[in-house]
Amino acid sequence: MGNYVRVDVDAAMLDGNMIILGIVVRNGVGEVVATTIKQVRDVGSVKGAEAMAVRLGTLFALNLGYRQEF
Repeated sequence: MGNYVRVDVDAAMLDGNMIILGIVVRNGVGEVVATTIKQVRDVGSVKGAEAMAVRLGTLFALNLGYRQEF
């Protein structure tokens, strides 16, 4: 397989206004190479939380040294 990674993201709403953002980075054969989570408050909406997860995932992969190529 090619030298690429897939970044999976998710956001979970807990009681009240607590949101957990989860990120999993996988290599070209599906093996997990890195993970992270972040707690945030007062996001405002589910769509906002998902957008924050995508942003966090992108920045996390960039900080790991992966670059976007098409």
